[in-house]
Amino acid sequence: MSKVIKLIYGRSSPYNQAMVEIDADPLAERIFITDRDTGYTIWNTPNSQSGLLRLIVPFRFATSSNLLVGILDDTRVYNSRFVDGVKAQIVDGNVIKASR
Repeated sequence: MSKVIKLIYGRSSPYNQAMVEIDADPLAERIFITDRDTGYTIWNTPNSQSGLLRLIVPFRFATSSNLLVGILDDTRVYNSRFVDGVKAQIVDGNVIKASR
């Protein structure tokens, strides 16, 4: 007999997650999110056609301003732009729809 208990989360209880919402120029081809302290890359993803991305990040970034968020151009025609000290927002994972 199995002694594993499977937890089932209902929509009645909040499921807190940390999310970064990026409104980038649609011509920016790549979004880059990294941990400011360690240099660990959290996201390196193509930009969406609308330029609006909602990306889930580890929850510890909802309580600190340790994210470095940038936009890159894959063809290297335009300069990259970065924003330092980004803090993720806390959202209910039951109701939010992430872009990726």
